[in-house]
Amino acid sequence: MATELSDRVEFSTLGSQLVAKLMDARIVSGRVATQIRERLTTALDRQGSAVRSVRIDLACVEMIGSAGLNELIGFRTRARGQGMTVELTDAQPQVREVLIMTRLDRVFDVPDVFHEEDQTS
Repeated sequence: MATELSDRVEFSTLGSQLVAKLMDARIVSGRVATQIRERLTTALDRQGSAVRSVRIDLACVEMIGSAGLNELIGFRTRARGQGMTVELTDAQPQVREVLIMTRLDRVFDVPDVFHEEDQTS
């Protein structure tokens, strides 16, 4: 597993998956959110066709605002345009609630979010 540290994101690769752990506890300013997206995009470009999916680890994120959500959506759009899937993992409860309230849990693959309609009778 290769690892690279940047100011706001820690990157590693697992086979054909790029793993990005967001290190900021608060992603609420446009400046911070833009820097994170730029780091994600740069890492994706460096990996090229070796990457088929991206996992964004949100374990350290305690708060995410509209700027952070917008940049994640923009990154997802770019990755999907290259045929990749994007998964958000390990979201803290308050971040998971934001994803659910904004319905972004239905846009991104968020494996730890339960939907009532997913329940079988």
